[in-house]
Amino acid sequence: MIYNGRRYGLPYYTDFNIWVYNERMLEAAGFNQSARTLDELTEQAIKIKEARIRTPDGQPINYPIMLNFRQSVLGFSDWWTLNYASEVHLFDDMLNPIFPDDEDRRSERILQWIVDGMHKHRIISPSSLTMGLIRENIAAGRQAFGIINKYDLEWVNNRTNSAVAEAELQRMDSQAQHVKILKMTSIPSMAPDQSGTLGWTRMYCLTSRCREDKMQDAWHLMKFLGAKDTAGEYYTALRWFRLRGLGFAYQSLLNHPEIIAQTDQWGDIDLIRAQSKYVRTRENIKAPWFPDFNIYYQPEIQKILLKEQSPRDGLARIAQRCRKLKSEWG
Repeated sequence: MIYNGRRYGLPYYTDFNIWVYNERMLEAAGFNQSARTLDELTEQAIKIKEARIRTPDGQPINYPIMLNFRQSVLGFSDWWTLNYASEVHLFDDMLNPIFPDDEDRRSERILQWIVDGMHKHRIISPSSLTMGLIRENIAAGRQAFGIINKYDLEWVNNRTNSAVAEAELQRMDSQAQHVKILKMTSIPSMAPDQSGTLGWTRMYCLTSRCREDKMQDAWHLMKFLGAKDTAGEYYTALRWFRLRGLGFAYQSLLNHPEIIAQTDQWGDIDLIRAQSKYVRTRENIKAPWFPDFNIYYQPEIQKILLKEQSPRDGLARIAQRCRKLKSEWG
């Protein structure tokens, strides 16, 4: 992290959210590719539900989509992801809220799409507000669609964790560990020409409590963990990728032969490269009032999804609180 020209840390990992879909379920419903827009997604999910497509253990898919709107310290990453996929700008350069009057009122329309999916079409699981186990449900085949961390694509396509992967590998009579059956694609958006997703970086950093006589040793350790080793290799980043498919901050690694070969077992390196160009961080995360905002906006969004307030009214309340917090913090 660099702030006012000074470096405060080196990257632990960098990653972003992806849309994942069950290829076999889409084929069974008569589709050869995943939805590009939210309207197309509604159509596909309704068809999957009507076709009574089943999980690997024989249960019908009642809710083809699960999203993550469970309150947590990390916030509602799916809310940011869906907004960014439709190229919504929630804040201006001064971190003043633009919503609910952002361009084409997209932020309001996205929430209305979720509300309709939960209450009108009944294609989005009501457990989206409480569950939080999107990765596990996708791997178990209980849902056909969801948003997950990109690095979890390895996890859901690994037969050790995934009933879906295990069933597909058995069908293929394969002894492989991974299979590309739960596939990634662009996050569905309001219009087909829109692209974006939420990304983040976690970092290693030194605190002021580091002893002066150990400062250089600590810095060398940080460089080993967050940059290159003495041989000039991104040793730690490569090791994290080998272990968990974990993302990295250094773009050159997208062309590393080992990373390309390993990704080919469970993912799509070309699509990862393409989507990496559209990643955005939470616009207001750098604001000192972000933690207060993070606590406030989550229950307000949940009230919208429970139909206790309209998307427009809920967003207006969140925007009003943002302005109040911004004023209080100066």
